[in-house]
Amino acid sequence: MKTTQSISEVQWFGAKRAGATAVEVEGASHAVAVSRPKDVADLIREAVRATSA
Repeated sequence: MKTTQSISEVQWFGAKRAGATAVEVEGASHAVAVSRPKDVADLIREAVRATSA
């Protein structure tokens, strides 16, 4: 089976369709929490602030 879409394109499409906020971390591996833990923690804190009243 040959496809022309990358997994990344499919993931971005799904996130947009779901109304989700998605980010791409430059230089991160597929295990972003391991390769860029500070960026992940910062994003989680930002999400908590955005959803806390």
